[in-house]
This record gives sequence, C-alpha cells and structure tokens, in this order.
Amino acid sequence: MQFFYKFIIIYFIIIKLFNFLILILVRADFYNATGNCYAPKFTKFSSMHREVLLSTENIMKLECAEVKGIPSPIITWYKDGIMPLQRQQSTVRYTQFTIILKDLVTMDFGNYTCKASNENGFIDFTYEVKINSK
Repeated sequence: MQFFYKFIIIYFIIIKLFNFLILILVRADFYNATGNCYAPKFTKFSSMHREVLLSTENIMKLECAEVKGIPSPIITWYKDGIMPLQRQQSTVRYTQFTIILKDLVTMDFGNYTCKASNENGFIDFTYEVKINSK
C-alpha cells in the first residue's frame, strides 16, 4: 500500500518598513515526490442503491461508499441540488462518508447527492429517497 503525505509549511515574514510592520503569510503545500495523484473513486460502489424506500419517523443513513483519491477527497452532500442541507425539526449529522437524519418527515424525501472532489476531479452519486407507502 502506497502512502500519501501532504506537508503544509506556513512562513511568516515580518518586514519593518517606514515604521509600519507588515506581516506576510505564505502557505506552501508539498505532495509526495512520486506524483501519484488521482481523482476520487468509489471503492464500495456495489453497496450503493439508487432508490431508497423509507417511512416517516425512521432514521436515514446514506453512505458515500468509501471514496479514495490523492489528495484525499472532500465530501459534500446536497439535497435536491442545494447545499447545505437544512431541516426544521432536527439537525443533519455527518460522519466521514455518511449523512444521517433522524425522525424523517415528508420534507426529508428527495434526491440526495454525495460529491467527492479533489484537485484532480470529482465523482458523485445520487440517491432517490422515497416514502414507503404502507
């Protein structure tokens, strides 16, 4: 297994000029020398199902199926194309690859998209969350 290292070095430069102090902040990102950077990809795509049927008052847990990429991808969730997700009754909880909503209400149903992106590209997946009519 090959590892990826990212080093961030922040330089502070203070210049005294005409009795004024000027602070210059420079950030440099250094990546591994092998150049093995790649766009995000799903590693457990088979566990993702486009259509999800749930009932109100249930818990919804959607997974972005473990995403790999170098540099490490940033995961962003959207509901019906809008971010950030907002709810009136309770909050939305995020973990590394998942989004969790408790006590579902009718307004929670819709299309949920996870987007994984880094400087080399992005990949996304949309769940269609529907009400399970009993």
